[in-house]
Amino acid sequence: FAPKYGWGHGLWLLLWLTVVTALVFQAQGAVYGPAFTLYERLREMYVINVSGSIFRLVMIIGAYLMGWLTAPVALVFGALQLCIGGWGAREFAKGYMVPPPQDADLSTEKKEIRSQALPRAPSNIFYAFEGQISVFILGLIGATSSVAEIGALSRLGMLFILFRRASGILVNPYFAKLEVRDVPSRAFILIAGAFAFSALVSVFTYFFPELPLFILGEGYQHLHYEVFLMLMSSSLGVVTITTFSICVARKYIFPWFAVVDLLPSTLVMVGGFFIWDLSQLTNALYYMIAITVAKLGSILFIFAYGLRRDQKQVPSADE
Repeated sequence: FAPKYGWGHGLWLLLWLTVVTALVFQAQGAVYGPAFTLYERLREMYVINVSGSIFRLVMIIGAYLMGWLTAPVALVFGALQLCIGGWGAREFAKGYMVPPPQDADLSTEKKEIRSQALPRAPSNIFYAFEGQISVFILGLIGATSSVAEIGALSRLGMLFILFRRASGILVNPYFAKLEVRDVPSRAFILIAGAFAFSALVSVFTYFFPELPLFILGEGYQHLHYEVFLMLMSSSLGVVTITTFSICVARKYIFPWFAVVDLLPSTLVMVGGFFIWDLSQLTNALYYMIAITVAKLGSILFIFAYGLRRDQKQVPSADE
């Protein structure tokens, strides 16, 4: 990429080292970060994350005021934020983690980790590129203005970051500790509440789109119905991530997980390409909603299957 953007050898080498270093520290955060969730030490976790975010924000503002802010500089600051997060997670988590003896037999633990991680690997890879694939399709067919408007509308998805984060921080550890017999009722309440939240957001936005339009700013005030569709899609995504968090907590990750997870979304993605005229903004949003619904249906099926499996293992009152 360096010749395309006019980056010299020193600059592209610096950026490459920055990205690689950030990935190393990000991996450390992934290893040590769950300790805060397991031990419910949310304060330490937020101290680490907020410190990194404040550092990045201050550096970006400083670079902007001094006229130094460019894409490579912003990339370096983002990578440094990941380094702070990974280093902080490792240092703070040391008190909660005891490494096993070097001669300990960890074959059972490794087997369980593989059984939960490998079936999800294809999905993780696919969804890492799904957004870019959708943008590529829309950019290939749609008008430039439609792609720009979708980009602006997608900013409204940031309104749901708190709920998405809560799924991993609160929902996951809570359901991991529940007795099997308590899971169905608690899960039903939570998922029904998530659906109710999605319906409430959708109805409110349909009749009162002024608030999200105010957030978008000038130039997008004509997107009344489009804002409704985008927030419907984003709120349904909250239902999906909430249900998925329960599946992960209860280990509802089966060998066929990737097939059930990816096949419906892929079929909808390909089918929608031929069904809708994606040069129209409304049709492009219908396309996004259809993919979201397919993903939600897959996760609900996996959840129902796992729940049914667990209930077969619950001893009856006579036993």
